[in-house]
Amino acid sequence: MKEHNEKDWLVSTGSVYDHYSDRNYSGLSGVLFKAGHRLLEKNLPNRKYSQVLELGAGPNSHYPYLSHDFDSFIISDFNPKNSTDHEVIVQKDSRVRFEVLNAAKPHHPQGSFDRIIASQLLEHIPRPMEVIVEWMNLLAPGGVLSIGLPCDPGILWRFSRWCRTLNLNKSERISYNYIMANEHINSITTLLYIADYHCKDAKHAWWPLPFATTDFNLFCGIQIFKK
Repeated sequence: MKEHNEKDWLVSTGSVYDHYSDRNYSGLSGVLFKAGHRLLEKNLPNRKYSQVLELGAGPNSHYPYLSHDFDSFIISDFNPKNSTDHEVIVQKDSRVRFEVLNAAKPHHPQGSFDRIIASQLLEHIPRPMEVIVEWMNLLAPGGVLSIGLPCDPGILWRFSRWCRTLNLNKSERISYNYIMANEHINSITTLLYIADYHCKDAKHAWWPLPFATTDFNLFCGIQIFKK
């Protein structure tokens, strides 16, 4: 058994991890992941959301897919290096800024936001039940929490992941699968149970099929409303 060294692992998998976003947001894979973003605008009341916070944006913000007006939009991520990926948006729109933020423990006061967006994030975070409560506390009354989830480990999701590794060599494929095994720690089924418990009238949208099935969809979008 290979001895695990975190530093060596990061170096050996760096070429895969550094290009993770490029692989997911280009070609056919890009079409799929962009559909996941658009799904998060479904079941959303048509109104202005003045203060918006996006958590765990990584290098690909949800900003281009917004269907509503706003006064302030914060793109946040724990990695300060990702700020460079959003420079064009920040420079183009004075209402947008980047902020280094721990998504599990955002430091903003309670009731600060009208909408919080967490796309492809909750599957990565330990103790998601506590995190959802934390996010809901950040919402003002009438606010909405938008959660985008991959249907992992559903059949269609596992097939799409296999397709994304076809152009990798054996070593890269093993590293990529190892990264995903460490990153996707919460299954879609577990997260749905948790989200539904916290808000029984949450609204769900699915893609590509319009009905609820975790095996034959790729993404689920959930809107949780704060009364």
